[in-house]
Amino acid sequence: MNENQNIGVNTVSSDLGGGPDEQEPSPIFNPKYVLPLTLLFEGGMVLIALSIGWFGFHAPNQPLAEIDGQLVLNSFFWGAIATIPLCGYLAFFHYCPLRALKALKEVVTHDLAPLFQRLSLFEFALIALLAGLCEELLFRWALQGGITELVGGEVGVYCGILISALIFGLCHWINHAYGITTFVMGVYFGLLMDWSGTFLVPAVAHFLFDFVALIYIAKRATSGKSHYSDSRGG
Repeated sequence: MNENQNIGVNTVSSDLGGGPDEQEPSPIFNPKYVLPLTLLFEGGMVLIALSIGWFGFHAPNQPLAEIDGQLVLNSFFWGAIATIPLCGYLAFFHYCPLRALKALKEVVTHDLAPLFQRLSLFEFALIALLAGLCEELLFRWALQGGITELVGGEVGVYCGILISALIFGLCHWINHAYGITTFVMGVYFGLLMDWSGTFLVPAVAHFLFDFVALIYIAKRATSGKSHYSDSRGG
């Protein structure tokens, strides 16, 4: 069989889905809907948070009307510092060969990466900003703050952090590994709010980490089949 015939056979084999290693990951839905769905989803979270807050179920020491420029600047500073451990986890996730992370890597490579590979840096930043601000407004300011105030005392603080983190993880549930990861992140964000006294610090950390993570996810998509083959091969 000559070289031209080899090329023809390889082409047909590829068209027919010749083997699992040749199948590239596909998005879980049309990538062109990522930004509109993000706007819709995150906007809905703001409405829920403000509705809950209107009934007084929120962090009582964090009135939204009193947010000023100095608070935003301080929150950005501490939020940026708080992003460092999260980026350390991302590096650990990338390089660690632990089998326990395999399911999470498969979600990133096969389900998430194809959705974000064609987005611009501005779109990454917009999605990350919306996620950080809107989700922390709901899960930390409204839910954690409200539960903490409702239960009261030191027990209320722990209940607020853990319950809001659990709901946060369930809302991000794709598989067990992804759900557990987002739960742990929710606990971390909850601790940040309890320490800083404002939901803006975890909001900034959430925003910056999501921005870095989206770039990482898109890089996994554009780096070709090698990542896909590695994850399939274990």
